[in-house]
Amino acid sequence: TLRNAPNWTVHLQSVHGAVVEGVHILNDLRIPNNDGFDCFACRDVHFSDCDIHTGDDDFAIVGSEDITLTNSSMTSNSSGIRLENTRDSVFSSLTIHANRGIGIYESGVGKTVSILFSDIVIDTYLLTGHWWGKGEPIYIAIGRANGQAGVIRNVRFSNISGEAENGIVLYGDPNALIRDISFDQ
Repeated sequence: TLRNAPNWTVHLQSVHGAVVEGVHILNDLRIPNNDGFDCFACRDVHFSDCDIHTGDDDFAIVGSEDITLTNSSMTSNSSGIRLENTRDSVFSSLTIHANRGIGIYESGVGKTVSILFSDIVIDTYLLTGHWWGKGEPIYIAIGRANGQAGVIRNVRFSNISGEAENGIVLYGDPNALIRDISFDQ
C-alpha cells in the first residue's frame, strides 16, 4: 500500500517482463499530478488485483507494448486509464470511477494500435475546476504535431457498461484519422 504521493506514485521506465500484483495506491483526490502508475517505454508488463485512488491518471501508459491490466478498480479525478503510443495490449475486468474513464491520445508520430478493452464498468462524473476530463467514459483524440500525424487503429471495446455525465468522444483530424474502432455490447 502506497499513500499520499505528492506526484507520480510509481514510475516504470523501460521495464521489460514485469508482474505487478495486489498494489494499493491511496492518494489525495484533490492533488493534481499524483498519478498511480506511469508506464513509459515498457514491454510485457502485467498488472492485476490493484486498487488505485488518485487525483490524476490511475494508469498512464505511453510508448509501451504488450501491457495487460486485469481485475482492478480505479478512482480518479482525471482518467482511469490514459494511453498514448501503445500497442498490443489488453485491459479487462475493471471498475473505473473517474472524471474521464478511458483516454486515448495521439499526436505527432505515435501509434496506438491493437488494443482491447473488455468487461469494464465505467462511472464518470463531471468535476468543476481545472481537472482533465469532462465526465466522458471514453475519450479518443488524434491530431497533428509539427506537421506529422499519429495513428489510432484497431481499438475494440467489448462489454462496457456504466453511467456517465457526458458522452463518448471520438475526435479526429482530416489528416490523421481514427480507424477501426469497434463497440460490442
